Amino acid sequence: MGNLLLRIEQLLQPVLNVLHMISNIILFLVAILITCDVIGRFFFNQPIKGAFELTEFGSAILIFFALAVTHRHKEHIAIGFAVDQLAHKPRHVTEGIIELFVCVLLVLMGTSIFLEGIYIMNQNVITTDLQLPLYPFILLISIGAFMFALTALLESLKHFRRAVEKA
Repeated sequence: MGNLLLRIEQLLQPVLNVLHMISNIILFLVAILITCDVIGRFFFNQPIKGAFELTEFGSAILIFFALAVTHRHKEHIAIGFAVDQLAHKPRHVTEGIIELFVCVLLVLMGTSIFLEGIYIMNQNVITTDLQLPLYPFILLISIGAFMFALTALLESLKHFRRAVEKA
């Protein structure tokens, strides 16, 4: 079991690194876009057409791509005062159940987002200002949700493994 988890982790980590890199690039580009839009509005009375749309889509993709990486490195806010008081085995069983619950919710959420993206693709929905198709952005967001679910599943299995190991 330990070797399988290690192998999955080795396969998942490069994917998470790519998502992290993409989210960093998007953050940089959105910051540049907002800065240029503000300068254009203030000094030249010429806003960048579609800046609001691109900021919305960039922010959504950035957040969903960064969630899995944040979860993997435990950089998120966690309230563990009750769980931290438990002994080794019950603590890891509880953490494993929580991670499994998170995984199930994220699979449901990712599936819903993906199906919405397919529906929007079939309806040929486009953005207002730039006339861009909306579905690629939504499908990218679903990828982020599924990667977060996979990360939560891996963390769940690691907690269950720790629960059965000798303390």
